[in-house]
Amino acid sequence: MGVSTKQSLRHVESVLSALQILDRFATEPRYNVKQLIEKTGLTRNRIMRLCGTLVKQNYLVQDLASKTFSLGF
Repeated sequence: MGVSTKQSLRHVESVLSALQILDRFATEPRYNVKQLIEKTGLTRNRIMRLCGTLVKQNYLVQDLASKTFSLGF
C-alpha cells in the first residue's frame, strides 16, 4: 500500500518545521514560544506540538520556570 503524495508532503513539512525550530538555536541559546513564533512564522499550536516532540526526544530542553526552550543533550 503506497503513501499518497499529499500525505508524503505533510510529513516532510513537519520535519522541515522541526528543523526550522532547531536552526533558530544557532543564533540564540534560549527561546520562549512567542519568540519562536516570531522567528519561524509557525503557529503557536504547531510550535507547541513540535517542541513537545523535540523535548520528548531530548533535542530540546524546556525550562518550566522561565518558560523557555534550549538545545538538549
